[in-house]
Amino acid sequence: MSSGSELPRSKLRGINIGAIFFASANAEETLQAAENMPLGDLSISMNIEKFLHRIGYQGSTTPTLDVLAALQGRFLQTIPFENLDIHNGIKLKFDSRSVFEKIVEKNRGGLCFENNALFYDALTYLGFQVDMLRAEMCSDSPLKKFYSHMTLTVHIDGEDYLVDVGNGRSLGAPLPLSGTSTSQAEGFIYQIRPYDDEHMGLFFRKTDDQSPEWQPRFAFLTTAVNRESFSEACYYVETSEESVFTQSRIATLYTGEGRITLSKNDNGYSLTETSSEKESRVELTPEQFSEQLVQRFGIS
Repeated sequence: MSSGSELPRSKLRGINIGAIFFASANAEETLQAAENMPLGDLSISMNIEKFLHRIGYQGSTTPTLDVLAALQGRFLQTIPFENLDIHNGIKLKFDSRSVFEKIVEKNRGGLCFENNALFYDALTYLGFQVDMLRAEMCSDSPLKKFYSHMTLTVHIDGEDYLVDVGNGRSLGAPLPLSGTSTSQAEGFIYQIRPYDDEHMGLFFRKTDDQSPEWQPRFAFLTTAVNRESFSEACYYVETSEESVFTQSRIATLYTGEGRITLSKNDNGYSLTETSSEKESRVELTPEQFSEQLVQRFGIS
């Protein structure tokens, strides 16, 4: 699959802002050239060494399935899923430059649009074949076909794999869209299955559940899109009173064995820690909430 909407990264690697400058008559033309670049351009935004340092990854960067799994795992354990900007009145931006600056340089996290957009940029820079896909989180109601979740697929050795670092939950290893294997993380088993005639679905069940019943986490379309396709959904997520992300604050991070979550909702501020063996919840004051953001997530 290929979106065909953004300049191929193989053509971008040799471009940099210095080259644009020397090809321009003056600085004003340089800035104009930069502004005219595609939204997903990496030439003046991605520093792959800084990204790899941010996620604490020191292994191979050859575009293989094992490397993809390792990169996804490190991302999930170092970059939180969080919506704090929404409650601070800061508009969400998920162009290449903005997500790199926020998540890598400012040590933040983000929602699906931000985290998955950054992962898309990093994987593409490293030579992976990546696509953005539109998805809808599932509930007890029928699909509304309003796709407010961004997910990714990566094409490796003739197979497409679902990867997602912006879902608020680890999905384990990359999942083949063919459904030929499962993954496991945070007490759940995952598998890709057909959802209906139009959508594929990410399905899950508890690891200790002997029932063969699978529940859908989200349904997704397999046609690749560009990041501009999520603009309306992002606006809804950050502004609508019906959005779960305007109703409560959250910062959550996978630890490899469990999860740390700070939240603020109608019940107050709290810190929840889960592992395979137990779950604990502590109520916090607003001051303690801010302190824990710094201590647990490095967010000030």
